[in-house]
Amino acid sequence: MVTAIVIPVIIFIFYIRSKREYKKYYDAWIALANIKEDSSITGTVYRISEEKQRFYYNQYVFVTDLNITTNQKKLKLKRIVPITKNFIPPTIQKGEELTFYGTWEKDYFRFTNYERKK
Repeated sequence: MVTAIVIPVIIFIFYIRSKREYKKYYDAWIALANIKEDSSITGTVYRISEEKQRFYYNQYVFVTDLNITTNQKKLKLKRIVPITKNFIPPTIQKGEELTFYGTWEKDYFRFTNYERKK
């Protein structure tokens, strides 16, 4: 008699807990695309690396690593965006001169938006 009551309660508690955890990670996954655009950097791309990484279970992010040159300096840039239904990968080519908007994190510049220099 006790098990008929206790087991469904335990299952329900773990269901609610799992649902909260999923929502927490989903919000963090979507928030990856929203970063402050405190500064901008203009430079020429000389190395590009793109990869798909797992964020949480069936949620993925698209990571674009760039190395650019600006005024005799070499900088590392990183773009991390969630892969959603309307995701379009960036079309950045080697040798292009671009302006990137984002913020500094650790030893690299993290950006989401960029525009081509004319």
